[in-house]
Formats: sequence, structure tokens, C-alpha cells
Amino acid sequence: MIDANIVASRLSTIEQCFEMLGQIKEKGFSHYQSDFGTRLMAERALHLVIESCIDISNHIIAVRGFRRPKDYADVFKILGEQDFLNEDLTKRLINMARFRHRLVHLYSTIDDRLVFSFIETDLKDILDFSRVIAQML
Repeated sequence: MIDANIVASRLSTIEQCFEMLGQIKEKGFSHYQSDFGTRLMAERALHLVIESCIDISNHIIAVRGFRRPKDYADVFKILGEQDFLNEDLTKRLINMARFRHRLVHLYSTIDDRLVFSFIETDLKDILDFSRVIAQML
């Protein structure tokens, strides 16, 4: 059985980070690029948001007894295979997992424009994921 407390906790993290990322987005790219603290906050908030989506997905996979994921991108592929996510959202979340890899492992070479672009345009993918998960509870 899906543990609503685990899922709710991760959804709460997503919501809190969204608020912070929204404030960063409002200040614009120039502020983002020129302020190390803002970049650090944004990257950490994005990391937490993506990890929360992965945690929720891994919980569902474990509880439902689905196959074991090969990597973080595969977590979302499995939920798509099991019809928890539609094909379009599955593809977008797989890309998000790949973005997480850059954020975590290639942090010294990450492009500020790429990160800010993610904040501006791709956060909706996480919102879509959150809505799907909230409907399940």
C-alpha cells in the first residue's frame, strides 16, 4: 500500500521549493547569473524537487512490485509502462532525470542559462507529476 505520509512529505518539499524557484524566476536571469547565492539556492531547490519526484516514484515501484529501475530515468519509464504516467509526461520526466545528473555530477560545467531555462519552462513537468500523484492519494 502506498504510504500517504511519505508521498505527502515529498510533495510538501516540492511545493516549498517551487515557491523559492518562483521568486528566483521573478528576479530574472541577470540577477540569477550575477548572484552566486541565488544560483546555489536554485540548483539545490531543483535537486530537491527532482529527488522528491524520484523518491515518490521509487516508493510506488516498490509497493506495487514493479521491475527494479536501472537508473533514475528508468524510474519514470517504469511508471509510464505501468500507465501511471502518460507517454508525454514520461518523456519529459526522463529528461528531467537526465538534467538531475548534470546538476549533481557535472555541476562545475553546468550552464547558467540551462538551469534558468529549466526554471522558466520545465518546472511545469514537475507540477504535472505532482498533480498525477496527488490524484492517486
